Order: sequence, then structure tokens, then C-alpha cells
Amino acid sequence: QIHYRRLYLDPTRVDAYARSRWIAPLPELIEESLRGTDDERGYRLHIRLLAFEQIFEHPDRARVVMRFHAMVEATGGRALGERRFRFSLPTATPNAAGAVTAFANLMKQASVQLRAWLMKIASERSSFPSARSEMASGSRDDRENRDRRQTIRLS
Repeated sequence: QIHYRRLYLDPTRVDAYARSRWIAPLPELIEESLRGTDDERGYRLHIRLLAFEQIFEHPDRARVVMRFHAMVEATGGRALGERRFRFSLPTATPNAAGAVTAFANLMKQASVQLRAWLMKIASERSSFPSARSEMASGSRDDRENRDRRQTIRLS
């Protein structure tokens, strides 16, 4: 469901639009949007969603908010970095349709910033020989696993 909070009435209460649902479970939608290239670079991305809701400061004015914690591991399990992200955008209309449109734009922003952060981590790690070899071996393993999955799907 699409969750919202009316700060002007009760900032601690979270409600949901009665007849509005996401087309898939929210974690799957976010994962699909934010995870695109992690398996190609020899690392694993873990995302923990902290907030994903529409916030009303007044009955006629709202914004959407998303916060998440991202952690990157090399395929061997060694932590490469972690960061908290926070995004907020106003909605064009103070309703479920406005929230969905704003969330779509928010996800695009989050994807761009997450990918930039991942590229920064990859470039920092590639300057260290041990990280470069670990990432390279992870990339090869991930390509082999991806090829196996494609073969399984095709047969």
C-alpha cells in the first residue's frame, strides 16, 4: 500500500490509501530500480529501506520521502563501503496519484546518486591491488553465474 503521514494532525500516525497498491511488493520495485549493475562489477549491494512515504505538512501540500541504508560488499564478503541516503520531492497533487508520480521521479534521483556512489567506491578500490584482483575475480564468477542462470532459463 501507499503510506502517508499527516504531520499537521498527528506526526506519529501512518495511514495508507485504501484502494491504492503498488504493482509489486515495494522491496521488489525498489530493488529493480536501484540494482542494475552490481553483479557486473564484482560486488554485492545490500539496501535496507528506512522510510518510503508521502508526508503532508498541510492538507493541500505534500512531499514524498525515501531513506535507505546501502552497504557494498566484495563477492568474498569484505565490506567496501556503506552510506545512508535521503531523498524528498514535493508532489504535484496531494493524493495517491501525486505520490506515485513523485516516487517515480524520486527513484530516478536515487538511482543516479546510488550509481555515482558505487562508481566512486569502484574507482577508489581499483587503485589497491588486492581490491582490484578481488573485484576482478568476483566479476568473472558473477558472469559465469549469470550465464548459468540464462542457460537454465532457456532450457
